[in-house]
Amino acid sequence: MHYTRVEEKRPRKYPTKSEIWDAFKVHCQNFFGVYSLTFIVGVGLASKLRIFPYAMSPQLPKYWVFEFLLISFVADCLFYWLHRLVHHPKLYKLMHKKHHEWIYSFALAHHYMSWEEALLFMLPPVLPPVLLGTHIAIMWVFMFWVQLNAIIGHSAFCLPYIGKVRWLPFLQPQYHDLHHLRFNVNYGAMYPFTDMLFGTYRYEKIIYVDGIDPK
Repeated sequence: MHYTRVEEKRPRKYPTKSEIWDAFKVHCQNFFGVYSLTFIVGVGLASKLRIFPYAMSPQLPKYWVFEFLLISFVADCLFYWLHRLVHHPKLYKLMHKKHHEWIYSFALAHHYMSWEEALLFMLPPVLPPVLLGTHIAIMWVFMFWVQLNAIIGHSAFCLPYIGKVRWLPFLQPQYHDLHHLRFNVNYGAMYPFTDMLFGTYRYEKIIYVDGIDPK
Protein backbone atom coordinates (compact mmCIF):
# COMPACT_ATOMS: atom_id res chain seq x y z
CA MET A 1 0.00 0.00 0.00
CA HIS A 2 1.31 3.42 -0.94
CA TYR A 3 0.51 6.71 0.73
CA THR A 4 -0.69 9.16 -1.91
CA ARG A 5 -1.18 12.80 -2.68
CA VAL A 6 -3.30 14.36 -5.38
CA GLU A 7 -1.38 17.57 -6.03
CA GLU A 8 2.13 18.92 -5.46
CA LYS A 9 1.05 22.16 -3.77
CA ARG A 10 -0.70 20.43 -0.86
CA PRO A 11 1.02 17.08 -0.34
CA ARG A 12 -0.38 14.62 2.16
CA LYS A 13 1.02 14.51 5.66
CA TYR A 14 0.47 11.82 8.22
CA PRO A 15 -1.84 12.98 11.02
CA THR A 16 -0.14 13.77 14.32
CA LYS A 17 -0.82 11.75 17.46
CA SER A 18 -2.89 14.64 18.77
CA GLU A 19 -5.00 14.70 15.59
CA ILE A 20 -5.50 10.94 15.71
CA TRP A 21 -6.59 11.17 19.35
CA ASP A 22 -9.06 13.98 18.58
CA ALA A 23 -10.52 12.00 15.67
CA PHE A 24 -10.73 8.86 17.82
CA LYS A 25 -12.70 10.69 20.52
CA VAL A 26 -15.22 12.02 17.99
CA HIS A 27 -15.41 8.58 16.38
CA CYS A 28 -16.24 6.99 19.75
CA GLN A 29 -18.86 9.62 20.52
CA ASN A 30 -20.66 8.89 17.25
CA PHE A 31 -20.11 5.13 17.18
CA PHE A 32 -21.26 4.46 20.74
CA GLY A 33 -23.46 7.49 21.39
CA VAL A 34 -25.30 7.55 18.04
CA TYR A 35 -24.90 4.36 16.00
CA SER A 36 -24.74 1.73 18.75
CA LEU A 37 -27.40 3.39 20.88
CA THR A 38 -29.78 3.77 17.92
CA PHE A 39 -29.16 0.15 16.91
CA ILE A 40 -29.84 -1.21 20.41
CA VAL A 41 -33.01 0.87 20.87
CA GLY A 42 -34.23 0.13 17.32
CA VAL A 43 -33.68 -3.62 17.48
CA GLY A 44 -35.10 -3.76 21.00
CA LEU A 45 -38.30 -1.95 20.01
CA ALA A 46 -38.68 -3.98 16.80
CA SER A 47 -38.35 -7.24 18.74
CA LYS A 48 -40.80 -6.05 21.37
CA LEU A 49 -43.35 -5.04 18.74
CA ARG A 50 -42.70 -8.17 16.63
CA ILE A 51 -41.58 -6.10 13.65
CA PHE A 52 -39.15 -7.90 11.33
CA PRO A 53 -38.16 -5.61 8.44
CA TYR A 54 -35.80 -8.09 6.77
CA ALA A 55 -36.46 -11.40 5.02
CA MET A 56 -35.41 -14.22 7.38
CA SER A 57 -35.67 -17.30 5.13
CA PRO A 58 -32.94 -19.97 5.45
CA GLN A 59 -32.09 -19.58 1.74
CA LEU A 60 -30.85 -16.52 -0.07
CA PRO A 61 -33.16 -15.15 -2.78
CA LYS A 62 -32.45 -16.35 -6.31
CA TYR A 63 -31.34 -12.92 -7.52
CA TRP A 64 -29.38 -11.93 -4.43
CA VAL A 65 -26.56 -10.29 -6.44
CA PHE A 66 -29.07 -8.02 -8.16
CA GLU A 67 -30.66 -7.22 -4.79
CA PHE A 68 -27.28 -6.32 -3.32
CA LEU A 69 -26.41 -4.05 -6.26
CA LEU A 70 -29.86 -2.45 -6.17
CA ILE A 71 -29.79 -1.49 -2.49
CA SER A 72 -26.19 -0.28 -2.75
CA PHE A 73 -27.02 1.94 -5.74
CA VAL A 74 -30.19 3.33 -4.11
CA ALA A 75 -28.23 3.98 -0.91
CA ASP A 76 -25.51 5.76 -2.87
CA CYS A 77 -28.08 8.00 -4.59
CA LEU A 78 -29.64 8.86 -1.24
CA PHE A 79 -26.22 9.56 0.27
CA TYR A 80 -25.32 11.72 -2.73
CA TRP A 81 -28.30 14.06 -2.30
CA LEU A 82 -28.02 14.24 1.48
CA HIS A 83 -24.32 15.02 1.04
CA ARG A 84 -25.11 17.83 -1.38
CA LEU A 85 -27.77 19.05 1.03
CA VAL A 86 -25.31 19.42 3.92
CA HIS A 87 -23.09 21.47 1.61
CA HIS A 88 -25.79 24.16 1.62
CA PRO A 89 -24.26 27.14 3.46
CA LYS A 90 -26.68 27.01 6.40
CA LEU A 91 -26.41 23.26 6.95
CA TYR A 92 -22.69 23.27 6.20
CA LYS A 93 -21.94 25.54 9.14
CA LEU A 94 -24.23 23.53 11.40
CA MET A 95 -23.04 20.05 10.44
CA HIS A 96 -20.63 19.31 7.62
CA LYS A 97 -17.96 21.90 8.31
CA LYS A 98 -16.58 19.69 11.08
CA HIS A 99 -15.90 16.83 8.66
CA HIS A 100 -14.16 19.19 6.24
CA GLU A 101 -11.67 20.30 8.86
CA TRP A 102 -9.50 17.68 7.19
CA ILE A 103 -8.16 18.77 3.80
CA TYR A 104 -6.98 15.20 3.43
CA SER A 105 -8.92 12.71 5.50
CA PHE A 106 -7.75 9.49 7.14
CA ALA A 107 -9.63 6.37 8.21
CA LEU A 108 -10.86 7.63 11.62
CA ALA A 109 -12.13 10.82 9.97
CA HIS A 110 -14.88 8.73 8.41
CA HIS A 111 -16.89 9.28 11.62
CA TYR A 112 -15.48 12.74 12.33
CA MET A 113 -18.72 14.73 12.25
CA SER A 114 -21.38 16.29 14.46
CA TRP A 115 -23.89 13.96 16.10
CA GLU A 116 -26.68 15.53 14.02
CA GLU A 117 -24.85 14.64 10.82
CA ALA A 118 -24.12 11.15 12.14
CA LEU A 119 -27.86 10.62 12.61
CA LEU A 120 -28.64 12.00 9.15
CA PHE A 121 -26.13 9.77 7.39
CA MET A 122 -27.51 6.67 9.04
CA LEU A 123 -30.44 6.91 6.61
CA PRO A 124 -28.74 5.97 3.28
CA PRO A 125 -27.51 2.51 4.33
CA VAL A 126 -30.52 1.72 6.56
CA LEU A 127 -33.57 2.79 4.53
CA PRO A 128 -33.13 0.88 1.21
CA PRO A 129 -32.77 -2.61 2.81
CA VAL A 130 -35.73 -1.92 5.13
CA LEU A 131 -38.02 -0.54 2.40
CA LEU A 132 -37.16 -3.35 -0.02
CA GLY A 133 -37.44 -6.12 2.58
CA THR A 134 -33.89 -7.27 1.88
CA HIS A 135 -32.70 -10.64 3.15
CA ILE A 136 -30.89 -10.15 6.45
CA ALA A 137 -27.69 -11.82 5.19
CA ILE A 138 -27.57 -9.47 2.18
CA MET A 139 -28.17 -6.53 4.51
CA TRP A 140 -25.16 -7.45 6.67
CA VAL A 141 -22.88 -7.97 3.66
CA PHE A 142 -24.07 -4.60 2.33
CA MET A 143 -23.32 -2.89 5.67
CA PHE A 144 -19.85 -4.41 5.66
CA TRP A 145 -19.32 -3.15 2.08
CA VAL A 146 -20.43 0.37 3.03
CA GLN A 147 -18.04 0.53 5.97
CA LEU A 148 -15.13 -1.02 4.03
CA ASN A 149 -15.52 1.55 1.27
CA ALA A 150 -15.75 4.42 3.74
CA ILE A 151 -12.71 3.36 5.77
CA ILE A 152 -10.43 2.72 2.81
CA GLY A 153 -11.84 5.73 0.99
CA HIS A 154 -10.76 8.03 3.81
CA SER A 155 -7.44 6.27 4.48
CA ALA A 156 -5.19 7.55 1.64
CA PHE A 157 -3.81 4.07 1.00
CA CYS A 158 -3.85 2.60 -2.51
CA LEU A 159 -4.61 -1.09 -2.76
CA PRO A 160 -2.71 -2.91 -5.54
CA TYR A 161 -4.69 -3.60 -8.73
CA ILE A 162 -7.81 -1.83 -7.42
CA GLY A 163 -6.55 1.50 -8.77
CA LYS A 164 -7.17 0.25 -12.29
CA VAL A 165 -10.86 -0.44 -11.60
CA ARG A 166 -12.34 3.04 -11.95
CA TRP A 167 -15.90 1.98 -11.06
CA LEU A 168 -14.86 1.19 -7.47
CA PRO A 169 -13.91 4.73 -6.49
CA PHE A 170 -14.11 4.47 -2.74
CA LEU A 171 -11.58 1.69 -2.75
CA GLN A 172 -9.47 4.38 -4.43
CA PRO A 173 -8.98 7.14 -1.86
CA GLN A 174 -8.22 9.86 -4.41
CA TYR A 175 -11.95 9.91 -5.26
CA HIS A 176 -12.86 11.31 -1.84
CA ASP A 177 -9.60 13.25 -1.55
CA LEU A 178 -10.78 15.28 -4.53
CA HIS A 179 -14.05 16.05 -2.74
CA HIS A 180 -12.12 17.49 0.20
CA LEU A 181 -9.77 19.38 -2.11
CA ARG A 182 -12.24 20.69 -4.70
CA PHE A 183 -15.31 20.75 -2.44
CA ASN A 184 -18.00 20.55 -5.14
CA VAL A 185 -17.21 17.21 -6.83
CA ASN A 186 -17.40 13.49 -5.99
CA TYR A 187 -20.26 13.49 -3.48
CA GLY A 188 -20.98 9.76 -3.81
CA ALA A 189 -20.16 7.14 -1.20
CA MET A 190 -19.46 3.98 -3.22
CA TYR A 191 -19.84 4.31 -6.99
CA PRO A 192 -19.10 7.07 -9.50
CA PHE A 193 -22.44 6.53 -11.26
CA THR A 194 -24.30 9.04 -9.14
CA ASP A 195 -21.71 11.75 -9.70
CA MET A 196 -21.61 10.95 -13.40
CA LEU A 197 -25.39 11.02 -13.56
CA PHE A 198 -25.65 14.43 -11.92
CA GLY A 199 -22.55 16.00 -13.46
CA THR A 200 -20.25 16.19 -10.42
CA TYR A 201 -17.77 13.39 -11.16
CA ARG A 202 -14.10 14.31 -11.32
CA TYR A 203 -10.95 12.26 -11.78
CA GLU A 204 -7.37 13.41 -11.39
CA LYS A 205 -4.32 11.21 -11.58
CA ILE A 206 -2.71 10.70 -8.18
CA ILE A 207 0.97 11.03 -7.31
CA TYR A 208 2.69 8.21 -5.47
CA VAL A 209 4.95 9.46 -2.73
CA ASP A 210 7.50 6.70 -3.25
CA GLY A 211 7.17 6.90 -7.01
CA ILE A 212 5.82 3.34 -7.31
CA ASP A 213 2.50 2.59 -8.99
CA PRO A 214 1.01 -0.44 -7.15
CA LYS A 215 -0.14 -2.26 -10.30
